[in-house]
Amino acid sequence: TFVARASAFADEDLESLAHAIAGQAIGFPEHFAMVRQITAEAPHFPRAVLDAWREAGPLRVENEVARRLAANRALRVTNANRAARHFIAVTTAEITSGAYFRERPLTEQQIDEIIAAGVEAFLNGYASRSTE
Repeated sequence: TFVARASAFADEDLESLAHAIAGQAIGFPEHFAMVRQITAEAPHFPRAVLDAWREAGPLRVENEVARRLAANRALRVTNANRAARHFIAVTTAEITSGAYFRERPLTEQQIDEIIAAGVEAFLNGYASRSTE
């Protein structure tokens, strides 16, 4: 059926996107340690500095993910940036929050399983219900 084919396409596309996002966090732990520090200290920075930092980094990623999600016809997206934040959280949080505290890094198989589960959870909320 159309929905099954569209869902399979969405799974592959979304898993690739999630791997790219998670790969950044895994590949550049010092950068993301700095991001966590900035987040923790945000109340002590001038608003203009935080806005400039967000525009240069986190919002660029969020906006690109939002653009890709909005363009994916297998998804039902009414607020692309919110969907992007949901997608990033559900596909990468388990990887990024746990990886900083582990003595051994996750295996590729573990990362694949986490991302696949996150994509499945995301699709449960955002997959198109259409039977076109």
